[in-house]
Amino acid sequence: EKDVESFRVIFDSGVKVVLSGFECSAYLFLGKTDYEFLNNDFEGDKWVYNYLRPWSKRGESLFGIDGFIPYDTTPLGYLTHPDYFKYYENIPVRIVTKPNDATIPANRPKEKAFLEVSPSFTNTKWRCTYAYKTLPGFEEIVIESL
Repeated sequence: EKDVESFRVIFDSGVKVVLSGFECSAYLFLGKTDYEFLNNDFEGDKWVYNYLRPWSKRGESLFGIDGFIPYDTTPLGYLTHPDYFKYYENIPVRIVTKPNDATIPANRPKEKAFLEVSPSFTNTKWRCTYAYKTLPGFEEIVIESL
């Protein structure tokens, strides 16, 4: 949504694109109990803990749940552990303009561009691989990597 033209260039180039959306990341929820072991005397562990803890607290204040979904781990996970994901292959992709779903800032544009994937799209030449589910074991890999 920040640089729609770049997506157009990438898809028009024919480069293989793998997308990982909310559906995939939603299977990864990290709470305090998942990373509490990092709250120790080792400087590196403590540094990571001190960055994760505010995210958990933010989740608690926004949603009532002490934790967060580490969205950025699924695109990286595709590169490092591709067997821990389910995919749709050769799924159609399109860019559409719709009403803006953002709640901030107050002066936000009324509409914005969305990148969408769906097997039902028929009026697009673009295709991608779409990671839609994280399989059991990947969350443990993420925690072990911490």
